Amino acid sequence: MPSGGNSKKQSKAEALTTTQDAERILVPFFSVPMTRRRQTAAVLLWMLLSPLSLLCTLGAIWLAARIVYFAVDAAQTWATDRSLPSAVSLSLNVVLLCIVLWAMVLYGSTLVFGSSACLTRFIVRSQGSDLLPVEMRGGTRQWIRESRFFKSFCCHFASYFPSTIVFDSNPDGSPCTAEERFAYFDQHLPPAGGGDEHCAYLLCCHPHGLFGMGIWTAFVANTDISEGHRALQRMLTCREGTQRPRPKAVTTKGAGARDTASTAPKGTSWTASIHTMKVNFRFPCWRDLLLSIGFRDVTRETLVHTLTQPTANADHPGTKKVHLACLVPGGAAESIDCDVPKLTLANRKGFIKLAIQTQCAVVPVYIFGETELYRNLGSSRVRAVLRKLQKLIGIGTPLVIGRGIFNYAFGALPHRRQLTTVIGRPMRFPPRPATGAALAGDGSVDAAYVDECHQQYVAALCDLYRRYQPVYDPQSPYKNLTIA
Repeated sequence: MPSGGNSKKQSKAEALTTTQDAERILVPFFSVPMTRRRQTAAVLLWMLLSPLSLLCTLGAIWLAARIVYFAVDAAQTWATDRSLPSAVSLSLNVVLLCIVLWAMVLYGSTLVFGSSACLTRFIVRSQGSDLLPVEMRGGTRQWIRESRFFKSFCCHFASYFPSTIVFDSNPDGSPCTAEERFAYFDQHLPPAGGGDEHCAYLLCCHPHGLFGMGIWTAFVANTDISEGHRALQRMLTCREGTQRPRPKAVTTKGAGARDTASTAPKGTSWTASIHTMKVNFRFPCWRDLLLSIGFRDVTRETLVHTLTQPTANADHPGTKKVHLACLVPGGAAESIDCDVPKLTLANRKGFIKLAIQTQCAVVPVYIFGETELYRNLGSSRVRAVLRKLQKLIGIGTPLVIGRGIFNYAFGALPHRRQLTTVIGRPMRFPPRPATGAALAGDGSVDAAYVDECHQQYVAALCDLYRRYQPVYDPQSPYKNLTIA
């Protein structure tokens, strides 16, 4: 008898445990605040934009095939029966033909040649840079970024994780505010050659993760959910002909107190661009969205054009233009190992060489929490095969699992993890031409010097990770970065 009672208690305990596990996996809809549901909806909408753009492209191809079939069928009918299709069918196909012609005018070169057609390259080289492709010169539409819908979307999207921006401490170890960091940019790194030719900063973000959520929440989203976001957006909203608002004076008492108002730069107009793969500009609707919010392709020609833009503003004398270019040196190769701080950086030295040639400042940026959004399911052999596939198609396809819309156990959405973007100290590498390059004038850089600068950058990035990992990612078992 006691044994029977114990078995009943044990079965009830097992049933209770099973019920609790089911409640953890399947979350009732009405038990979650509506604000969190809006955040989840914003992330879901962002993830659906790219597949929907692909469907639009396939739809345009289907429309073209439909019109060709209609034309052939109408010609055969006229040849045999001397009759034309009905008025309704003819009107419908005329409308479809107009849609296809409109799509061909807008996206013909994109669908056929990719993001940079051969004819466009020839025109650019012949007539100058006024006819650069929009993927190179950028097509930001400020009214879209300032619209109420986009700001609301960015607020919910960035609050989903949530996201915050932190600036590295000063060289003397004292705390640094965002305004002081911007003043440090202007004072300690003047334009190339000590003149007023161009002034730009190359923000190298690590790691890439699966989708690069940290870059979207920090540099794309127009939101003010944290002090770092507010400072960054306040800086980027200063367009040509305007001056960045001078920060208030620091009233902290002590020997280390500084007046940040006296160090704020005057007459500085900041702009920013985010650089991504060219394949993202081959899908019509997705391409328009990326261009409208400040994306450009990541080719060398585009980066050189972006980082060497003239600083002087002819329309507003005395105003200096400063540009921020954000990119991920590791690229899609890092998405294969999206759950560990493993950076594909050992052989990625092109951005260092570009910084030396254009004399822009390189800023290391690390995003804590990016590697915790998804859980990788692939073994070491599977990842090796996926790396080879990534080299062939250029896009990473890892086997990962996230969370769902109504559950936390499995799905395609990223997990809610704190994303902390730490912006490091700017680094500038003085020019040192290769042997014989100064006489030739081709702008070549000594390979040994590129390796030396690359080692300095990697050391600065690893130091940035070691100093901030115990603060913003203390539960991570990885105390150091892995450079592959």
